[in-house]
Amino acid sequence: MTRSLVAAFALASTSLAAAPALAEPFQGPYVGVEAGLNHDSIGHANGVVVDHGKSAFAGGAIAGYDYKLAPRVVVGAEAGLDAGIHDAVRGDVDGTPASIDPQRQINVTARAGYLVNPRTLVYARAGYANVRVRTTTIGQQAEAISRSSDLNGWTLGGGTERALTSNVSARVEYRYTELGQVHGRFDRHQVLAGLAYHF
Repeated sequence: MTRSLVAAFALASTSLAAAPALAEPFQGPYVGVEAGLNHDSIGHANGVVVDHGKSAFAGGAIAGYDYKLAPRVVVGAEAGLDAGIHDAVRGDVDGTPASIDPQRQINVTARAGYLVNPRTLVYARAGYANVRVRTTTIGQQAEAISRSSDLNGWTLGGGTERALTSNVSARVEYRYTELGQVHGRFDRHQVLAGLAYHF
């Protein structure tokens, strides 16, 4: 009986030693999803005058790479694609009814963070943002005339990410995006929660 227990213990120890090492949090590539709330404050964009903002649900996908520059310092790059639901904003063009409907947002950012403990990262990010919008006006014959265009700008944000397992992390983040062009204003505020899988 004792020999059987010793043999079983030795076999288990050998199997564990031979098992591949688990992924280290915040080191290497990852993919994930995010969702939350958008609030767009639009004063004037693509010729459409708007006197109010609009809040809407948004979600999308992310992919990135983290690198531990030091035991507690993490840097990385991330790309994201988000879209909102029912986020069109109504306004007018010289008294004619019109609307601005954001179609999707692309972000390409760098981030840097500090590990307050081995599993919790506090970080800031900054980078480029692009939002595709569809502008629709109502013509004299009541026909809708639509055109799509890209608004380019910059984004800043910060948040906290927590490693739930060696491969899965969760995060909460605030992000501000400025997309104003000449004689225009388009500001976007986002509060997003996300899940990521680290390879």
